[in-house]
Amino acid sequence: MVLLLVSWGNAFKAALRIVAMSIVWYIIGVVIIIAAWAGGGLAALTNPNVLRDPLTILTVLGGAVIVSIIGGAIIYLGAIASALKYSVELIVDEVRREAALPSPPAPTSRPFEQVTILTESCPKCGKEMPRGSKFCDRCGTRLAGR
Repeated sequence: MVLLLVSWGNAFKAALRIVAMSIVWYIIGVVIIIAAWAGGGLAALTNPNVLRDPLTILTVLGGAVIVSIIGGAIIYLGAIASALKYSVELIVDEVRREAALPSPPAPTSRPFEQVTILTESCPKCGKEMPRGSKFCDRCGTRLAGR
């Protein structure tokens, strides 16, 4: 398992990018919202009959509300997309940096040591038992004293 730790400096750089892009998306969304309401106001000012007909007022207001919702969605989606984009880029950069570092040296392996265990056979069943055993593992015969 590899544990990646992002440095505080890199985390703050990514956070600044996220904030900057969120401000850009906020400005774009607000401009769209203002344009929607200004367009509705302009329509009311240029045509005085708009204010006399309730259906036309609802149409102008409805259009402004719909475009305002679109502007709000641009603000929120842009901010979230910025956060995802720069967070993933930060992680990818850290993984690439980690991959570029030399691997720690592999532990030196020692050859297996040959161990010889002296055995003796149980006189009753013939099972091989380590020398010095007191009882046979198979039949329970006492081996000590031999």
